Amino acid sequence: MQKYFNNPVYLQIKEGKKYVAMTINDSKTVTSFQTTVGDALTDVTVLSEDTEKNTRTVRFEITDETAELLAHVTYAADMGNGNIYNGKADFYLLFETETATKVADSEFPVAPKVALADGTYTLPFEAKHATEDKASTMQKYFNNPVYLQIKDGKKYVAMTINDSKTVTAFQTTVGDALTDVTVLATDDAANTRTVKFPLTDETAELLAHVGYQIEMKTRSLYVGAADFRLLFDTTKAIKVADSLFPQAGTIVDPGIPTEPTEPTEPTEPTEPTEPTEPTEPTDPLQLVNNHQYTINFKVMKATSDELSMMDEYTEKPATIKVEEGQAYAYLTLKNSHWITSFATEQAGKFVEAKVVSSNLANDTRVVKYPIANATAKTKAQTHVVIDDLPAVFGEDGYDGFYDVTIQLESNTLTDVTLTAPTEPIDPTKPIEPVLPSPSGPTSPLPSDNEDEETTPTTYVDPFNLQNNLKYTIDFKVLQANSNELSKMDDYTEKPATIKVENNQPYLYLTLTNSHWIKTFETNQNGQYVAAEVVSINKEADTRIVKYPVVNGAAKTPARTHVLIDDITGFSYDHTYDVIVALDADSIVDMTGKVITTTPAKTATNSVTMTSLVAPAVADEASTLNTSTTVPNNNAGDHLLKPAFNGVTNQNATTTTEKNAKTADTTSLIIYGMIILLIGGYFMRRIRLAKRIKE
Repeated sequence: MQKYFNNPVYLQIKEGKKYVAMTINDSKTVTSFQTTVGDALTDVTVLSEDTEKNTRTVRFEITDETAELLAHVTYAADMGNGNIYNGKADFYLLFETETATKVADSEFPVAPKVALADGTYTLPFEAKHATEDKASTMQKYFNNPVYLQIKDGKKYVAMTINDSKTVTAFQTTVGDALTDVTVLATDDAANTRTVKFPLTDETAELLAHVGYQIEMKTRSLYVGAADFRLLFDTTKAIKVADSLFPQAGTIVDPGIPTEPTEPTEPTEPTEPTEPTEPTEPTDPLQLVNNHQYTINFKVMKATSDELSMMDEYTEKPATIKVEEGQAYAYLTLKNSHWITSFATEQAGKFVEAKVVSSNLANDTRVVKYPIANATAKTKAQTHVVIDDLPAVFGEDGYDGFYDVTIQLESNTLTDVTLTAPTEPIDPTKPIEPVLPSPSGPTSPLPSDNEDEETTPTTYVDPFNLQNNLKYTIDFKVLQANSNELSKMDDYTEKPATIKVENNQPYLYLTLTNSHWIKTFETNQNGQYVAAEVVSINKEADTRIVKYPVVNGAAKTPARTHVLIDDITGFSYDHTYDVIVALDADSIVDMTGKVITTTPAKTATNSVTMTSLVAPAVADEASTLNTSTTVPNNNAGDHLLKPAFNGVTNQNATTTTEKNAKTADTTSLIIYGMIILLIGGYFMRRIRLAKRIKE
């Protein structure tokens, strides 16, 4: 593609922005040209076109002039005999900054300004991003072209908004301020609105602003605002009759004024009530244990006193609860599915706020985080991903991180702690005597479990686990990149246990074939951390590990190292990336009850190898440390990584043993021989006794 572009190009760096202008020297062949802006290929801006010279000068934004830039063209090559070959190609642009020569700013190519004479024109336009050289999604909300009328030195633009319900407000720059446009006509049936605004220079870009609202999947309205630029292409203006310029619609008749009503008789003044004693103000620095408060707040930008956009994603007021002497702020987040992370600064580190509850229907969730008192200014970080509003954010959506400060307004603090009155207990009605059955008393049916208590099943909210309670929950260990079960699922016992300790839920997981599982780590705040070992049962070859979870619906990324080196003719060393997915529908409150787990499948039942007999005894270096605490959850060193998951060891012939029983045959033979020896001994004693009697 080198030969299709004039060399060198122009680079302009101004106010932190970098733009390249280059000329395509075969405009007929190169039909379109795109460069990478952000993560996407984006059409370049055409500054000028010379049909006689077959050239086209374009401009595009870059971020780093020292880096290579991916570009894309479509082309139409004349093959002769009237045949045109249409194709496309990707290539890279590499700028040689070491040979750059500084020139006057005036040499950088710009779009030609074509001033228009008095008259009325149709005028095409582009809607561009407010600060970046790329198209704005607002383009689709306006009919194109617009009307421009120039008369007696004044210029006006009339344009039609084609989605009036979505675009609720529209402003353009007049002088130095954004000013509401004038509405000429509204068509509710067509959902359109025609507006007019003054213009000083049709060849200059014009800053504009819209307010919009979009109905979400949850039927709630998302309200937002956006700035963008209007660029009019005067080179393509077409003069039309003045009568075509839109005029104001018919003024609505205000109607006939109604007759004034007779004045009503004044009512007797009411007796003034006794003034109530003023309540003591709540001290924001001395919050009372087990009390609950409401408080207003603001979400501010991290580095200024301006409101952050995140403020719109919260419900007011917040709640403060003092639990075991610690105050917590309870915050309700709106558009919850957009907010993928909400972390607050605690002791110098950002910690994910605990999810108290979620409401899928309203698309909200309640989170809580600790605070010092009701005057707290808490730093927070949140990740917002919007991928379901292509009309606003384009096909790539929006993905941004906010650094904010949550400022509690202590003067709005209100104690709302309620003391529920004790309900009177109804006297117990006398029990009617049971008449004896004519056939005599009946015996109660025996229970399968005499100790079993029949208690009604209560609903457990998996997003609101209670402190000091214990739950059971089913789970699956899934492959990291799919919903298929991982092989690691076979190395766990079901169900797992959740214990809420100091208001933090922990998942207790039992790992089988423990001496094979050298490490078990879970992702905590972006880092893999070894799960804490709670206990080890060397005889059963199991160990229980625990790690923190957000709630009973958590999907926790985990990483584990499995090393099998104690089976004759087989060696395996592999690290698994998996997801431990809790089944929220299966959660059961088991506080005070015995929990029985179901052992996992024996892993050797599915091993493929030759002549699988009793496994060789592992040496001491490969067995798990039997101490009750293993801080790093490590049970051995890594070895080489042979194939697994259905691929046999290269030193073994491929045969499959299904449900192999290690050493079962040997044990039966030994027991059989012992029984025969004992039986023979007693038979001999009986015969001797008979002979003595005779």
